Amino acid sequence: MTDSTTHNIVETFAVGFGSNMGNRFHNIMQARQYWENNGAIWDLRHSELVESAPWGPIPQDPYINAVSVFSTSLTAEEVLAECLRIEQIMGRTRQVRFGPRVIDLDLLLGSVTVIDRDDLVLPHPRLHERGFVLQPLVAIWPDAWHVTAGCTVSELWTRWKHSVTHPEDFVWDPKARSGLFSQTRREKV
Repeated sequence: MTDSTTHNIVETFAVGFGSNMGNRFHNIMQARQYWENNGAIWDLRHSELVESAPWGPIPQDPYINAVSVFSTSLTAEEVLAECLRIEQIMGRTRQVRFGPRVIDLDLLLGSVTVIDRDDLVLPHPRLHERGFVLQPLVAIWPDAWHVTAGCTVSELWTRWKHSVTHPEDFVWDPKARSGLFSQTRREKV
């Protein structure tokens, strides 16, 4: 494990993007532009956009999701701070958990750093459960190692595809483990 306060280490990070309010495509492109203008990162790669059903108990529109991967000498804390800064600039408000979002930026994975604190967990603690993040991540960084899962993100994506039906087949069940989706199918009317 690397001390995330060390500034001279070059590390690769993955950041997830999501938007389901307003012009979702524009919101993702605008958030990407902030990263492209950040002089502290290089080797920036963007995934294609993926549309997905929303997570959580709040009725809302579908999301557009994407992932970007880049190299930097910034610490994980500094990358997270930049995510929060971009969200704030773009008008993100945190009123309801799992609620609609103009933009949502999540620090997903680092190539070196592992953190388990109240304010930051890296790798992201629910990365392995989210196909809408795994799919675009695998497209641009398939051999990324998920240290806590003990496998590559490609292997996580394969496991996810084989263990979960499509998110649109899920309904929200507040009694389900950790408030996740249950595997109860919606009735087709």
